[in-house]
Amino acid sequence: MTRFHALLAGSALAALLASPGLHAEDAEAPRTIAPGEIVVTGEKAARTLQHTPTSIAVTTPEKIARETLLSIQDVYARTANLSDTYGSAEFIIRGITNSGVGGGGQADTASVYIDGAPIPRQALYGGPTDLWDVQQVEVLRGPQSTIQGLNALAGGIVITTRDPSLDRWTGDARVLWTDRNDRTFSAALGGPLIADELGLRLSAERRANRGVIRNVTRGGYDDAMESLNLRGKLKWTPSALPGVEAVASYNRVRREGGYLCQYARTDVPDYYDNCTSTADQPNRGWVASDIALFRLSVPLADGLKLSSATSWNRSRVQSVADSDNTAANLSTINNLYRFKTLTQELRINYEGDQLSALLGAWHYRRTGGLTARGQINVTTPTGTITNLLTPYVGATSAATIATAYAQVLPVIPVAYAASQPERVETMALFGDARWRVADRLPLIGGFGLDRERTRYAAETQATFTGTLPATDFLGTRYAPLVSAVNAGVLGLVDDANAPMAANTRTFHAFLPKAGVSMDWTPDLTTGFTVQRAYRSGGSSQNPARAGAVLLAYRGNRADQTWAVAGDGTLAPLSARWSDFLLHLPVNLHLPRSWGGFLVGLTGVALLSSLVSGVLAHPRVVRDAFHLRLGGSRRLAEADWHNRLGVWALPFHATLALTGALLGLSTLIVAALALLLYRGDRLRLDAQHRSPLAMPT
Repeated sequence: MTRFHALLAGSALAALLASPGLHAEDAEAPRTIAPGEIVVTGEKAARTLQHTPTSIAVTTPEKIARETLLSIQDVYARTANLSDTYGSAEFIIRGITNSGVGGGGQADTASVYIDGAPIPRQALYGGPTDLWDVQQVEVLRGPQSTIQGLNALAGGIVITTRDPSLDRWTGDARVLWTDRNDRTFSAALGGPLIADELGLRLSAERRANRGVIRNVTRGGYDDAMESLNLRGKLKWTPSALPGVEAVASYNRVRREGGYLCQYARTDVPDYYDNCTSTADQPNRGWVASDIALFRLSVPLADGLKLSSATSWNRSRVQSVADSDNTAANLSTINNLYRFKTLTQELRINYEGDQLSALLGAWHYRRTGGLTARGQINVTTPTGTITNLLTPYVGATSAATIATAYAQVLPVIPVAYAASQPERVETMALFGDARWRVADRLPLIGGFGLDRERTRYAAETQATFTGTLPATDFLGTRYAPLVSAVNAGVLGLVDDANAPMAANTRTFHAFLPKAGVSMDWTPDLTTGFTVQRAYRSGGSSQNPARAGAVLLAYRGNRADQTWAVAGDGTLAPLSARWSDFLLHLPVNLHLPRSWGGFLVGLTGVALLSSLVSGVLAHPRVVRDAFHLRLGGSRRLAEADWHNRLGVWALPFHATLALTGALLGLSTLIVAALALLLYRGDRLRLDAQHRSPLAMPT
């Protein structure tokens, strides 16, 4: 889906500048990266944090060590406009979840990258996202589609692991030991194999957690977990080829235990310190992830560098859950995700005194899909059975038979198996440039040209796994009716089957970007960028229709409205002119958070001009009925002005007042709460909102 976003990047203070004697005039000189400055690489170029116009939060190795951050979920919890959801498999950037704003399609709206390799969303809760031996975490808030392309409408999270040292050997170790039987052992070692040319770094982390949720039905602990994270990294800078740098790494993660969400009963005494579960099936996850990367950079000329980055990763994620969480075997979930992802990037970077730019090409291919198995119990539909039998035996007898049938077969047990293979392939060209039109005023421009092709298939098999009531359990008189109900139950299950069907979709997107940045002082920079974001569409299965028709979703807007046509197909419901008129007075077609604020300010300005106009013309009401024609042209135009202004005054006043009140409602409510209830907005809502009427 595509959407225009405007981003005002706040200023960043360079607290770690190495030269404390830096003067204001130094801002006019070409910037070089000083030792100790935070360098951001998430935008495909090495820039200081201060000179990165994107809204970005950087977690440094010092912060990771100081706050004992163990996983990417700890970063979520400590970063503004970022939070995790759904058991840490998903996260939200500025109100948009990474799984997308709608249910259609196979594309995410934000991604996590490990040294440039995109990680499947399903593997985030237990994949290679632990922060041991991590150099830096960058959270890019706002659209990154111009540079990142696929799956970056809301932003991106870039994790960079530590590189080997080429001049000395170093080692790190850590032991975490908790009173809840959670043990973690971590170690890392690295140094030069050939001084100043070839370096190696190895890291490992082993975790064993007994768990705290005791299962009283199956025994053991539901949240017991073991994991092993291994990483090796080589860095080569051959002295015979000055400027050439090659980095190769391999990361292997194996995790058993834990799940997206862990459940404990709250209807037992002291449930916080006495966590128990009664599930008869495990709530566990298994994650296996392998990532291989290779990066090569070659200098071509002064300031000109050619880079290549190749990544391959394989993820296998299995999630098993007892969806009823009781001791009865009512329903289970067993989802298995398998993905293989290959990316290749070729990029040219240029750094000059006035111009810094990059131009690149990117290829992405992901194959795999979901294999799901499970058990579900559907409550026997007595109402449907009653309606089925009423024409033959009457309503009273039909209800009696339905009730008796439900006593013998209270639920319809169904085992299901589903297969949803998919293939996504993207090719993109992208560019980004910063040109200093003045010493402290860079202009920002960029583009992305994406072509994405997705193939999605789906198949569902449902099987009745129970025992049907005997046809004569009510006597031979009702045997034909019971036989008909049995046939209806089997037909209900059969309707849930969907044969294999596939659909292929192709999407194209042009993603421009423009902006400006201003270096006010050596320590203060502000920037403003506008860029187009993109999320593709895809397909989803409609098993309720014969032939398992796949419904295609167009990749355009997050708030697209769909309608079901008479033949059952899904079609977009679009009225561009109506949508334009609807949203223009609400937020000027800008992001609601500050578009509505601008509408409010405009309403205040218009209301002020109306009031001042009436006060400045005390005879304006009388003059509204006075029209002098045939005389001076100036007098006639003044009379027309007064007439039109006064007669339209109620409309203009209503428009200005409602725009001001609605656009500035957040500030007004906050001010009222501060004046009347000492800032307690909940109390204000309770006092001035009518309670909801309960239906009777």
